[in-house]
Amino acid sequence: IILFISFLFLYNAKPLITGEIQTLFVEREIPFDYILLKDQILNHDNYFRTLWIPSYSRWGIYNNKHPKVSTVNLIQNELKDFLDYEIKGYNWPIGQQIVYILNQPYSNNLIDTASIKYVIIPLNDTKNDDDFFIYYGEHKFFENELDKIPYLQKTNLNLKEVIVYENKNYYPHIHAPNNIYLAK
Repeated sequence: IILFISFLFLYNAKPLITGEIQTLFVEREIPFDYILLKDQILNHDNYFRTLWIPSYSRWGIYNNKHPKVSTVNLIQNELKDFLDYEIKGYNWPIGQQIVYILNQPYSNNLIDTASIKYVIIPLNDTKNDDDFFIYYGEHKFFENELDKIPYLQKTNLNLKEVIVYENKNYYPHIHAPNNIYLAK
């Protein structure tokens, strides 16, 4: 009986011993692009947000002075009322929803007012099990679509795979509008 019970414990521990279990027991390595990006973001003293398309990576840097925002979370929560499901349908792919939101007449003002300085497309990190493009669309699709947006400018931060766009007209965290319109 003792041998049988011991065999059951050893058989259940087999994935842990062989490394099949993955998750916590597999060594992860931070890609060098994220280390460079961290240094670039933390070099700024002023407040701004980073917008991650479609979602942020586990290696993405953020703090109270530089919070991160995910377009997937925005579309599913705060911006869902801006999507036109009656025209596109409820089976509309989320990648198309992200591009739709960023190409509206109000999008530039929305990004500026939200204090978003950098728009970041993370890398396809299958090595560290951080690949969410399989759920939201192709990496190249987002790059091609963001290249078309006039208020975003692709920056060269010496990154190999992470793509960063800069919004040069972002507003500071606390700002006053130039025009105030009164409702009648």
